[in-house]
Order: sequence, then structure tokens, then C-alpha cells
Amino acid sequence: MSSLGIIKFVIRQINQVQQGGFMELVRKLVKFLRLTLRIPIGGLVVSICYLIKPLITIRFGHLYTSRIGHLCVNMDNYIYARRERGGSRELGVFRTDKRISNTAIFTMWSKHKGILFSNFAEFPLYFLEKYIPNSTMQISFNLEMGPIFSLASISPKNLKISVTDEQKIDKLLQEQNINSPYICLHNRDSAYLNFYGSDGNFHDYRDFDFDDFKLGINQLADSGLMSVRVGEKVKHESRIVNEKFISITGSDRSDFSDVALITKCLFFVGSNTGFSNISRVLRKPELLINYTPLEIGRLSIYSCDSLILPKKIYKLDEQRYLSFSEIMSLSYNIHYQGDFFSDMGLLLENNSQTEISEAIMEMWARVAGNWQDSEAQSQLQNQFWKSVDNVKYSNLVHHQLNINICSTFLERNSFMI
Repeated sequence: MSSLGIIKFVIRQINQVQQGGFMELVRKLVKFLRLTLRIPIGGLVVSICYLIKPLITIRFGHLYTSRIGHLCVNMDNYIYARRERGGSRELGVFRTDKRISNTAIFTMWSKHKGILFSNFAEFPLYFLEKYIPNSTMQISFNLEMGPIFSLASISPKNLKISVTDEQKIDKLLQEQNINSPYICLHNRDSAYLNFYGSDGNFHDYRDFDFDDFKLGINQLADSGLMSVRVGEKVKHESRIVNEKFISITGSDRSDFSDVALITKCLFFVGSNTGFSNISRVLRKPELLINYTPLEIGRLSIYSCDSLILPKKIYKLDEQRYLSFSEIMSLSYNIHYQGDFFSDMGLLLENNSQTEISEAIMEMWARVAGNWQDSEAQSQLQNQFWKSVDNVKYSNLVHHQLNINICSTFLERNSFMI
């Protein structure tokens, strides 16, 4: 920092103290002490951890708790990876964000053996990142918490529901008059990020209207199944009227109710959002509709035995739909600054109510063990997976995680294969 920059920094700090008074001064002093002590305290903690390693392995990481997807999947992946390498004597100490996106899930993770949440982890983490960046004492985000592919969803459930929680869940269902089998439904819109703040990336291409579920909800009701809308923030209240449909969102829901309802549902219907990852940690099958972009390896962040209903993508200058292989070869990057699809001359087409309804009924039949692909559907599934055989992780996604594209969708859109 230049001399002029230092002077401007000092003046800014003085002005902020003058405006904020004594409490602002205290806050800045605490922050200064933390910054000053990060290296000596961090170094001391790291040294102690090395000395006691023969007795217990202590490692440090950062869990991004402000986003529900990270809160769910990153911890689930870590626990799975730790168990796979036999880390029974390992204690994972995690610093967190200021905001906890779901306090119920956070509390359940905190009760897991070998997991400790403490922002004191900031000190050793800073020391490790600065002086020993390749140390195994630091929990790797890329390799352990957020790898491109993971088989965690076919492992035993890591998020445990206690006996007390089970009783609370049963009470909640009684209070909501949910007395028959049901599914949970969630749609992605801009309300959540508008309220909590964006991560700087463009997400609106994943949006769709909840009332696109109308035909599916009515068909489920005719078959005796209830439908429950879940989610914290919603842009529009549903206009669907059916005695077997209820909405438990906004002020009517809680962090616990979201977990409780998904725990007991037959399956979850959503899209590729962080909220859908609640199903993954609960090992609940899910139908992901309006799914885009279609990246095979990324499907492992959702539950095994899940079903995918992708959006179609129309290439405007050639006046045609893209094939699956073309969709998967798009150089999409979540950190692209702008609307990637629009800028590439591509138009995303949301799933129709008919496609969604057919997919929901197919998912129900699969979960109930009553689904059997027709000969034509079986051939289309084989053709699809053969067409992506060269895509990394496709074999594991299909055969180990048992994730499929909706057969009804393939039948309607065989030209995409």
C-alpha cells in the first residue's frame, strides 16, 4: 500500500470511529487484535496439533453456512470422504459464515461425532493458508468438501434425525393435517437471493413458475397423494386450489419444518438449487425439473435414484434445438459475468405442465417400484447414455448412483439424443 493509501485508510478509520462512537472503536480494536494475533495464535495451535497427532488428528476447514447447498453437500461430502479413508480418530474443526442458512441442519451437523464448529478455526486456517498451504491439516474444499463427483449419496445417511426430532416431525404433520402419503415441491425464483443478497453470479435462467406444477398436483390428488410446497422465500403465492395441496412457505415455515417435511415425503421435486440438496443429505429420491445446464458429473450433488427433467435449449440463429451432446459441450461457467445463454444466442425452454406431470407420475411409479420402461423407452435410455459415454463420470452417475433422464421426456424429445 502506498503512503497516500495508508493516509486515506487512517482518515477513513478515524471518520468511522467519529460516526460510530465508542462501540465502533471497540469493534475496530477487537478486529485489529484478531488480525495481529492470527499468526502467533494460529502457529501455536498448528504446532500443538502436530504434537498430539499420534493421539488424535485435528484438521481445520471453512463451511460456507450462508448457502444451503454448501451447508448440506460440503459437510456430507467431508464426512463421507473421512469415513472412506478410515479417519475415525479425526476431529474436523470448521469456521462458519456469519449467517446460517438453515439452523436445524446446522444443529444436526454439530451433533455429529468428530465435528466441531468454532470460528477460532480462523487462526490456524490463516496460518496454514499463509505458511503451509499444502498441509493435510487443512481440509481441502476441492478434494473433500466440494469435489466435482462424489458417491456420498449411496453411503449411510450422515445427517441424523434424533428421537426427539422424530416426535416433533410427527407433531408437525398432525398440526398440518398431513395424514396421507405426500410429496414436497419447490421452485426456484429470485425471491431468496433478492432477500439475502446474491453471490454475484447470474441464476435467473433456472427460474420457473410454481403453478407449472398444477397438472401434476391435480393428478397426484386424483391418485390419493398430497402435495406440499416448501421453501423460505417465494416470489408469488400459488393460485392452485386443491384440497390435497398445501403451502408451507414464508412465515408459515421454519428451518426445521423444511427438514421435517422432506424427511417424511415419498420424494422431493425441485430443480438445481441449493435447497434441493436437503433431499441429498436426507437420502430422499428427487425429481429435478427444468434442470440446466446439464452437467453429468455435477448430478452427484443430488440423491441417488433421482430423475432429471432437463430444459430444452433452442439455438436462435439456426432455428433448432440443441442435442444432449451439444448441451453438455457448452462452455458454461457459473462465474460468467452476464446471461451466458442469452449472450450465446440460446433460448431456454421451460418444461411444460404436461412434461412435468408425466415426470412426477413416472417418479412416483419408480419410487413405488412399479415403473417399467417400455421397449422404446429402454432403447432411448440406452441411446442417451451411450451418447454421453465419453463424458467423465457418466458411467458412475448412471450405474452407481442410478440417476436417469425421465423416460417420458426422452420419448417426447428423442430428436435430442
